[in-house]
Amino acid sequence: MENSRASLIDTSFNELEKFDGKHFQIWKRKVTLNLQLMDVDHVLIEDEPTIPEGGTVDAIAAALVKQSKWKRKKNSICKLLILNSMEDSLAESYSKKENAKEIWDSLGKLYEDDENRSKIFIIEKYHKWLFEDEMAMLPQVKEFLKLCQKLDR
Repeated sequence: MENSRASLIDTSFNELEKFDGKHFQIWKRKVTLNLQLMDVDHVLIEDEPTIPEGGTVDAIAAALVKQSKWKRKKNSICKLLILNSMEDSLAESYSKKENAKEIWDSLGKLYEDDENRSKIFIIEKYHKWLFEDEMAMLPQVKEFLKLCQKLDR
């Protein structure tokens, strides 16, 4: 059973279109479902387990085991799956974050906010800007300057 589940998850993540900054909500839902299948989605909402101060030796030992399992297994798997479902340029910038929750929260802040989404759109438009030979130069320059002003806000 576990082998078929791993195969299903592997296939599902391999077929997932890599996130390139567009269609965040769709990508987020697909990744969330895959992380649920792997039973690591809780890492995105829970904080890392802590070691209780002043607890018994057994309680501290159990907490250390839980924390170690969270760090080495659950968090690492979750982080790997999220980064592997992103375009390399995006994954590179997020790979420096310590845990999957930080990556997830950062992505949410950037791509779920309407204001940020419009800024991202403007930046993409700026980077892809090309002057067209068939059109008069002055209207194109004016349009380009408007775009630059939007970036300056």
